[in-house]
Amino acid sequence: MLQFIRSKAGSFFVKLLFVLLIGSFGIWGVGDFLRQSPRDTTLISVGSDTIEADRVQAAYRQTLEQMRRRFGSSLDPEQARALGLIDRTVDDLVGQTLFDQEAKRLNVAVGDAQIAASIAAIPGVASGGKVDRIQIRRAPAADRHERAAIRRRAARRFAP
Repeated sequence: MLQFIRSKAGSFFVKLLFVLLIGSFGIWGVGDFLRQSPRDTTLISVGSDTIEADRVQAAYRQTLEQMRRRFGSSLDPEQARALGLIDRTVDDLVGQTLFDQEAKRLNVAVGDAQIAASIAAIPGVASGGKVDRIQIRRAPAADRHERAAIRRRAARRFAP
């Protein structure tokens, strides 16, 4: 059979077949490459809102760090999984999203005085009925990031 192909390799017909074969594989491969869409990282859909994978991972890491601070740094990811930390994190994110949706549906708004009272109620933040800015600045970086995330969520949640 190879002998037959070699003997006919010089003919126009065989060259045309090879060009068609090579071209079809080329177009097929390039077409698949061009049709690739960006990866969808949505893990959870709650109504019209979605929760992305990076948000779940960040919340899980934050919850794991909080648990390590409470119970000691010996808590490893396997123990956290056994304690249901992943499920708890997902439940919290879904709950927050549902709360945000309901607050938006009801047009709920929170005033500055209510936010200030909530901040003052956090242990170690207020002294003598006033918010102690020095105590807030002394807080660990993780807590500052957590407070920044809470402020962003509150701004999103209660924005008109």
